Amino acid sequence: MIRALSLLLLLLTACGPKADYLPRPDAVDAFDSRTYDTVLRVSGYIDEAEKSLSAGTIPPESADIINSVIDTFNIVRDLAESYHDLTLVGRTEDAALQRQEILLELPNLDRAVTELLELIGL
Repeated sequence: MIRALSLLLLLLTACGPKADYLPRPDAVDAFDSRTYDTVLRVSGYIDEAEKSLSAGTIPPESADIINSVIDTFNIVRDLAESYHDLTLVGRTEDAALQRQEILLELPNLDRAVTELLELIGL
């Protein structure tokens, strides 16, 4: 599962049409859809980590790792929302900048989530 997470970059950079991928109906394009899928997946990992922390199954010091993931996640989520909104209103140049920012931030999210998954044993 940890190795699968490093596919975040692949997920978002390989946004051409795929026979086995059905984009979300409310997405503006495949990049938007795959970014949203990634945000949902990482949100689930964060929820799982917070439950483990609350249950005491991981040490209290783990909160620093969880907070690091949340900080990076929030950046990507906000950029993704901005990309979606800008694309919807036809501001393609601004949306392209947001897309570049997402792609630049993904390696940080990938590293943070990989550490988180190791921590919670997924």
